[in-house]
Amino acid sequence: MAKRTYYLITGLIILSLLGIYFLVGAHQQKQLSPLRNTVNSFCRAVAARDFDRARQLSCGPALQTISQQRQLADKLQEARVIDLRISEISIVGDTATLTARVERELTGGENDVSIYDIGLYRAGSGWKIYRFEPAAPAAKVSLFGGPSQDDWAAAKDVYICYLTALSRGNWDAAEDCLVGLARQEHRSVAPVYGQHPLLQSFENVQIDPQGGNREVILAKMTYQVDGSRTVKTLTTFQRTAGGWKIAAVSSLDGN
Repeated sequence: MAKRTYYLITGLIILSLLGIYFLVGAHQQKQLSPLRNTVNSFCRAVAARDFDRARQLSCGPALQTISQQRQLADKLQEARVIDLRISEISIVGDTATLTARVERELTGGENDVSIYDIGLYRAGSGWKIYRFEPAAPAAKVSLFGGPSQDDWAAAKDVYICYLTALSRGNWDAAEDCLVGLARQEHRSVAPVYGQHPLLQSFENVQIDPQGGNREVILAKMTYQVDGSRTVKTLTTFQRTAGGWKIAAVSSLDGN
């Protein structure tokens, strides 16, 4: 009898804890819903170059960011958001910070993935974005499986594709290998360097996997340029709907 009572009480405690867990989770989701809706609407408005709508959802420094993008509208490709993921949400008082991963389909059919650090301020019953800054993706180790050998091979292939395009002076093809910050930086220097190849030839491309997960991986890339000079880079690759792309490149020359 005592044993049966023990199991009954234990079962009731577990059910009570589960009930509390789901109630708290539901309450948190209800609180986060307006915040997520603001970020979703804002990112879709920016992608579609609907700057009036983006301004309605902004305040502070973000308004200046939107004004700058409006001025560059003729250089920005209109895009459609096909995937938006929000993570690392932190709410302190009337402010919130989060990371948004935005995958867009560009007008030419290519896919671009950008990571943004976003700051929000509670305005009445809703939220407004006061900070909207691009960031590089982080290659965090995942408990749910890491990159496969095929992933590393595909990353090496896209890197070789990128170098091939640069050696031929084909900056448009090189841009197709990039996403996010790397793509933006490439576009910013294209008017200056786009008239001439950055390298004449390359060979012996090697990839040294550093780690990551199924979405973002980090590798040290080594290769020879123009028959003699050795180049080393620390390169971040981002998985997209169109395969692996280069998201960030940092020179390791001198090491």
